Amino acid sequence: MRCVYEAANNIEAHMVSNMLEQHNIPARVDGEYLTSGMGELPAAGLVRVMADESNYERAREIIREWETKSPVEAAPPATRKSRGALWFFAGVVVTIAITSWVNRSMVSTDGIDFNADGKLDERYFYTGQLLSRIEQDRNFDQKIDANYKYDSHGWLYLLELDDDFNGSVETRTFFENGNQKHGETDVDGDHSVDVRHEYVYGVLATSTYLAAGNTVRKREYFVNGLLNRDELDSDNDGTMDTFRKYDRFAEIIETTHK
Repeated sequence: MRCVYEAANNIEAHMVSNMLEQHNIPARVDGEYLTSGMGELPAAGLVRVMADESNYERAREIIREWETKSPVEAAPPATRKSRGALWFFAGVVVTIAITSWVNRSMVSTDGIDFNADGKLDERYFYTGQLLSRIEQDRNFDQKIDANYKYDSHGWLYLLELDDDFNGSVETRTFFENGNQKHGETDVDGDHSVDVRHEYVYGVLATSTYLAAGNTVRKREYFVNGLLNRDELDSDNDGTMDTFRKYDRFAEIIETTHK
């Protein structure tokens, strides 16, 4: 990589980088975090825009054209003064907008290597200052089998799990206000929901098992997260005909038939 532009600040560097990428020239910004140590480091030359050596001449040509754009036409002194104030305030607004955009769109990653093999087993993705996603490799096979997704406020809204570690997501759990709201599982991998789960304040309340045609075959009811009772359509005719109650050890204590 070769430096194609030394920027005055992070905002200018990202503007130039984006401009080059709009011309199909990949670019990156180096040194943007060094400006926080301005009191101990020289102020000039900290933030640079870098591009591949093969794109250097084309990048410099684009930047020179950008730098030498024709200035505003001459105007009487009073007009120039008011226009200068206008440009100043416009510049402040643009700077604030660009800073906000850069902070929101800047993506960074971090993670943990649990088994010390040199590869991250849990990886965190941030957009700006907010967590946007967590990926986990729970069985250390270098494949993602748990994916936590966060909304624009940094709140968890979806968890996707590959619990048989075959490379496909089987279970999705949706969150609301930080709590599990409902979930669904594709047991046989046919891309249709086989089990639905409903939660109350994040606590499992019911699990519904679906047969062909999306008809209910069995429904389980939970109290404090423990199986309390269920109902079953044993002959798959669309009507529940078997009802069972369970003790705290999930042992059947009562069965009735309809």
